[in-house]
Amino acid sequence: MKQLLIFLAIFAGLKARADEGMWPIHNFHHTAPNFPICFYSESKPSLKDAVVAVGEGGSGSFISKTGLVLTNMHVVRSLVAKSNKGEQILVSGFCSSPVVPELKLNGLYLKILVRTIDVSKEVVQGLSKGQSWNDLVKDICLRNRPLQKGNEQEIKREFFGANHYLHEYEVIKDVRLVYCPPQTMVSYGGDATNWHWPRMSADFAILRAYMKGDDGESHPFSPKYYLKMHKGDIGPDENIYVLGYPRGASYDWISADSKEGFLFSLIRCAEVLGLRMSIINREIQHLSAQNRVSWQMEVSSLNNERLKILGRVSSFLHYMIPEKLIAREDSCSLLLHQNHIEKYWEFCALKNKADSLVRLIYPLVESDDDYRRCIQAIQFINSAGLVKNKDRFTNNILNLLVDRVFKPSDVVIEKSVTKGILNYLYNKNSIFIPMEIKSGAIGVNDYVDSIYRCSSLVDKYTVQTILSSNRSVKSDPAIKYLEYTDSIYKSDIGTNLVNYANQLNVIREKMLIMLHDCGFINWSPTNGTLRVSYGKTGTQCWHTKLNSEICKAWANYGYKLRCDKSIILDFTTDCHTTGGNSGSPVINEYGELVGLNFDRNFDSLCGDYYYLPSVCENICVGINYVIKILQSQSDSKLILNEL
Repeated sequence: MKQLLIFLAIFAGLKARADEGMWPIHNFHHTAPNFPICFYSESKPSLKDAVVAVGEGGSGSFISKTGLVLTNMHVVRSLVAKSNKGEQILVSGFCSSPVVPELKLNGLYLKILVRTIDVSKEVVQGLSKGQSWNDLVKDICLRNRPLQKGNEQEIKREFFGANHYLHEYEVIKDVRLVYCPPQTMVSYGGDATNWHWPRMSADFAILRAYMKGDDGESHPFSPKYYLKMHKGDIGPDENIYVLGYPRGASYDWISADSKEGFLFSLIRCAEVLGLRMSIINREIQHLSAQNRVSWQMEVSSLNNERLKILGRVSSFLHYMIPEKLIAREDSCSLLLHQNHIEKYWEFCALKNKADSLVRLIYPLVESDDDYRRCIQAIQFINSAGLVKNKDRFTNNILNLLVDRVFKPSDVVIEKSVTKGILNYLYNKNSIFIPMEIKSGAIGVNDYVDSIYRCSSLVDKYTVQTILSSNRSVKSDPAIKYLEYTDSIYKSDIGTNLVNYANQLNVIREKMLIMLHDCGFINWSPTNGTLRVSYGKTGTQCWHTKLNSEICKAWANYGYKLRCDKSIILDFTTDCHTTGGNSGSPVINEYGELVGLNFDRNFDSLCGDYYYLPSVCENICVGINYVIKILQSQSDSKLILNEL
């Protein structure tokens, strides 16, 4: 009886929850009455024209007719850091002016959605005729030629392959930094505040988009539509919308995915990240303050990922996500049993097959974690991989990859990290430990020392020389260890894991389609396309206000902020957000910009797998705080004239 009551309670919670989701903008109809702005239109300006994808990892919005774009500073921080004055900008901030030109951010681009076309019928017809996916995409794109030269097209599947849509984008590749605050104010409180509330962060940056005109010169881009800033206060329990290009939210989990092996895998990943952090923190003490900056950014990135993983584990267990997934499937089984007995037996058979495959997969997952999280985190393994596979890349791509492998780079630190990783693997008797160490012929630390002494692939400039020549490095110890670990992975783990995972994917999709058909899944998992989520601002402890502490902190950088406790610094909402929503505009029911999404609280991380509106909160920078900052310095005031 007790088990029945628990099931009914969970089932009731499933049916009573808010209408959550990240809805494709072309199919979004959950607007407030008399909403003044159209979300999607191909014939007139609409909100889709104001929201941009910022590279592959963030979102943003046009805020002026002169191409100004508002996004999070953390979205563009790595590109800013790579610029000539990157470290100075991170410390002191940046503001363009008549005497300080805007900073070109090489490699950054913006994407604007032009149109979305339902091509589901063409995809079904093509696949039924045996046409390959690549040929099918080419044919569909030829029949739906871009509306403008230079536009890019892609076809994305939704609802587990039941629907397919062609998305066309205008792409802007000339993007420049106009303004950003000092990093201390961007992440006020430091890494300890990541994924936590309350916050007092000024995590924003202003960019400008440029396009070449008929004269061949670059001119500020003029968007079809841009967001106007809300001039009043935002209050509690207000209707709001978040628009962006998320990638991290998945509604395609089944109960088999949530077994304890999944949680152990996440914990191992967090453990390795923590190990790398502790070693780097210890070793950077011998560096100068200037040389520490890039390593501190690396540690910050590792810590952010570690906290994200721990948040997922914590919220997954605390809010009984595995039980909720089981309850959802039990509810679907009950519905199918009442209405379609054949489908019921099919669904039960699929559940049993999924559970059986998971039991085969999880013994392989630990070794897979060792390979992906440990072996592939070793710098000389990555450089060896580049050298061995250099024919697969163009010279430009190779140079970019070398920069990525060796930035930041310090031989002493990398050697210590490698020793830490291999000692970790040795202590858990991993299959990837070199035979010399297993046999006792050499210790872990001596083995690593010998590689750094004998290998040509531990130095960036030597690797670049090798890549640009025909020099053979087949006998290099780094290459030998790479080949040893690769051979073990491919023979003992990778092949079986891929085989089982592919079988599980087929079963999972069949189950998800049945869950969707029964009404238990209402929105399609995110895939980097433009989505809308909606909800309300918080009601209790939902905002932070401007105070004397913050004003004093800004004064250290020459800003003159008057303590005005009516100004909201950061605030929370219950909208569904995830990775890729960083920089997403938050608008009110009048279509005005009221905030800028930049984070979630710790409990919200379960929303990547299962959204709970009662506990999930996304965190936003208040737009009046942004305006207040810009007003408090003479050069930044010029930006306000464009808004």
